[in-house]
Amino acid sequence: MTRYRDLLSAALQGESLAITPVAVWRHYPERDQDSDSLAEATLADQARFDGDLVKLTPASTWQSRDQGLVDEWAGDAIGRRAIVSRPVQVPTDWLRLKQLDPWRGFSARILHSVERVRRALPGDIPLLATVFNPIFQAVQLAGFDTLRNHAHAHQPELTQGLDTLLRNTLSVIGALADLGVDGIFLATQHAGRSALAPEPYGSLALPADRACLEAAPLPFNILHLHGPDLHWEPFVDLTSAIIHYDATPENPEPAMLASRVARGLATGPHPAGTLLHGDPQTLRADIMALRQRLFGRRFFLAPGCALPLAVREAQIMAMMRAAREPLSASAP
Repeated sequence: MTRYRDLLSAALQGESLAITPVAVWRHYPERDQDSDSLAEATLADQARFDGDLVKLTPASTWQSRDQGLVDEWAGDAIGRRAIVSRPVQVPTDWLRLKQLDPWRGFSARILHSVERVRRALPGDIPLLATVFNPIFQAVQLAGFDTLRNHAHAHQPELTQGLDTLLRNTLSVIGALADLGVDGIFLATQHAGRSALAPEPYGSLALPADRACLEAAPLPFNILHLHGPDLHWEPFVDLTSAIIHYDATPENPEPAMLASRVARGLATGPHPAGTLLHGDPQTLRADIMALRQRLFGRRFFLAPGCALPLAVREAQIMAMMRAAREPLSASAP
């Protein structure tokens, strides 16, 4: 079997494979503010690590900048930007959110970066683009406390604002599909009980999540559930997306979750665990044990979130080698 698209497709069909599809991704601080720099960094990492898919990872604020959000680079450990100024302060600010053209303003830089990466990659390497769901954008624009207050006391205004954000997100997804991506990486950071409980998440966010994933029926859509103590049950029936999450002690054990999800599962070593603080031998042992537990499941290996900026290249290479080591030759 060839690698990349064929290998990933076979894994998601539940074939018992001797090797496991694998991909890594990370943020590129400051380089994520420019189309060419982001594309060059993405392509350089693919050339170095040879993942079975490529994920373009722009700054998490990329869909909110054109609504008036102001951010800056402040040294975050995984490369996220800090928000300096939020445009939503009072309930009526939700009504002022703009219907955006994705090919104008800051978002156009990211689309141009996608365009360049897709043009440079061989056709058999799938390309995914990161998109943040409407509730994530709403939290960026207002702040979490303000959003919760408006959800309780000013729901009509918030609902209209979320509708605007959904329309903009669907426009972005349409533009990405037109550029030839093989999937979107839809990130939600609030599907956890420490953020939003199953309700109000179910009414405020879940319908929009599903609409985003169904807007472009692409073969390798991924839904990223971020953080601990996830309420994952509403997502297991999704046939439109692979579920990606952090396999921490507060979250489901991967083999259990893999047996429940409809499309497939992506997870791997937690970025702050052996990937960052271990050595290649310990990391290999962790990955081989995970692969054994998930053998024959619809699974591919990926970091639990974005790679920390401080992760050593030797650790990334150890992760890639461990995914490609035949299980029959190294069963624990």
